[in-house]
Amino acid sequence: MEPLRMTPLEVLRERAFNYRWATVPKGVIPLTAADPDFACSDRVVEFLQNEVATKVFPYAPAMGLDEFRQAIAGYFSHHRVVSPDQVLAANSAASVVMNYLVGPNDAILIPDPVDFLIPLTAQRTNARVIRFPVTRSGLDLAVLEAHYDPSVMFLAICNPHNPLGFVYSAHDLHALAGWASARSITVISDEVWADTVADKPSFTGFALAGFRIGAILAPSAAEARALADHGGFVSTVEGVSSLSQMAAVGALRHGLAWNQAFATHCQTATAFVAQALTRIGCFDAVAPQGTFLVWAKMTAALRRRFVKPFLR
Repeated sequence: MEPLRMTPLEVLRERAFNYRWATVPKGVIPLTAADPDFACSDRVVEFLQNEVATKVFPYAPAMGLDEFRQAIAGYFSHHRVVSPDQVLAANSAASVVMNYLVGPNDAILIPDPVDFLIPLTAQRTNARVIRFPVTRSGLDLAVLEAHYDPSVMFLAICNPHNPLGFVYSAHDLHALAGWASARSITVISDEVWADTVADKPSFTGFALAGFRIGAILAPSAAEARALADHGGFVSTVEGVSSLSQMAAVGALRHGLAWNQAFATHCQTATAFVAQALTRIGCFDAVAPQGTFLVWAKMTAALRRRFVKPFLR
């Protein structure tokens, strides 16, 4: 297993943006974006150095580099057979999918709380967003029904849920699919955290967030092409850097040992943080089933002692 090494703090203060070390005053610890402070895998760095040494940085094909599409298809074929022709390289999969499916004034049900990108990408399509509350207990069809109206065409979920950390069970998903199907609702499931479920051996996270690289697996090659055409990839209005795609190739070929070390660290760390926060009596926190985030709720005693006086 490849060892983890922390990035020096002085480097983080220069390079770690997006509400992190480079954007906060000294003395502030940024508990914000899910972007690790560990240095990237040495093997992935070596792979990228060899790629840079070619001194060629061309435009990539509209659908993505062959090496990238093959690497993605190979990785996900461990779960079900995926052809490279079904893969589209993207730097914001949520935005591409939402823009393809959802139109102006379409009504969409979206959980509250949830990763801000889900409601944001829906709002950018001028859809009518209807928020419904969720808790750590997961699926509650009664809540969904209470927020449903006949104009709803879409339902977005996040599984595993960011930030609450729960995972919808197979029973939950079958029940949800039945409820949605009976109302002709299309379910949009954000599963970016799917490989972080605590009892699974695989885990996605390579300290490569800055490369802005993602992938969409369409049901068929034709639908992948239609998605690319609609999103502006075929016309080159949109596209993903060839170097970013090769970073993903390097991660999937050579970074899985580092990935497993990171997974072990995260599962240990989230359990420790949840226990520590609960033990001091000011927070209600549990280790997540999925994601590497700890959602800590202030207790009533803490709110009375600190929050209310501060708000006066």
